[in-house]
Amino acid sequence: MSAVKERVLVGANSAILEWVARFWAWQGDRIFLIGRNSEKLAALATDLQMRGAAHVEVITMDLANPAEVWSFAVDFFGERERLDTLLVGCGVFDPEVERQPTFEGCHRLWAVNFESVAMILLAAKPHFIRNKQGTIAALSCWAGETTSKASENTVFGASKAALNRLMCGLRQELKPHQVHVCTIIPDQVDSQGLLKPEQVARDILLSMDHKDVIYSPPGLKWRGWVGKLVGGLQWRRP
Repeated sequence: MSAVKERVLVGANSAILEWVARFWAWQGDRIFLIGRNSEKLAALATDLQMRGAAHVEVITMDLANPAEVWSFAVDFFGERERLDTLLVGCGVFDPEVERQPTFEGCHRLWAVNFESVAMILLAAKPHFIRNKQGTIAALSCWAGETTSKASENTVFGASKAALNRLMCGLRQELKPHQVHVCTIIPDQVDSQGLLKPEQVARDILLSMDHKDVIYSPPGLKWRGWVGKLVGGLQWRRP
């Protein structure tokens, strides 16, 4: 029987992360759930315990407040002895902000999608360096990888592109310390559509500990290259 692992999920109200947590519960792992909706987190915690999780702890906080997130994360990771996995999946999309940007709307979206995520990742870095093991992963988005339909998600896409760049830097920095850093880029998830949250969760669990970037479904990567090629040709058109 494998050793019990300690897993941290930030943004645990995400449908994808909920399925990841269920798979870890079936393995008998210890799970920390961090998110904004206390009722949903409590219901998920009960579900995970019934599925076999060794321990589930719920932590509720405002992920739209980067300063608060930083303060919490420094204390949280400083107090933990040894964590095996940190998976961050915070994200909001607001079509109204894309259509009619305001300072408050853009700041709120960037705060959740990038600033708070960055605070968590950077605060966790010393913990993983100290233990010289583990995986740090973050859920990004297709919008941060391509200019396709960029006018529909300019603000959102910019926040995810910034996250991708941060993950790239952390990957290079932490590799010498035996810490793996993985960026997860899923296609649009629809519980009624072709790509379901549990499918993305399965892709994450199969590859998170050894791949630098996970595209779900895998063919999404090739679509991105084609999109960039076509975009480049259009840009060069006289």
